[in-house]
Amino acid sequence: MFQIKSFLFDFTSGPGFGEYYTTIPLTELLCKVLSLFLKRPNQIIPYDEIINEIWGEIEVKGQERLTQTIKRLRNNLADCPEITIENVRGYGYKLIIKA
Repeated sequence: MFQIKSFLFDFTSGPGFGEYYTTIPLTELLCKVLSLFLKRPNQIIPYDEIINEIWGEIEVKGQERLTQTIKRLRNNLADCPEITIENVRGYGYKLIIKA
């Protein structure tokens, strides 16, 4: 479980997260990606590391698949302004948690 201000992220009760009694549904895939970022907040995670952690060894389209997944996750997190996902061009992604 992770808490960021008024948002509580509980991945043990199934996909999604909630702000008090409001639940924002996330797919299992998006939960995996968000969980990976929350374990290493404010740290750059290389593209290849994310791809291998989430999908394992996959074909050349891994980067494209990751880009689309991050886009969907950003859309789902739009109501949580304390969290942003930044692209570190040519290297990876970084979850920024604003104080």
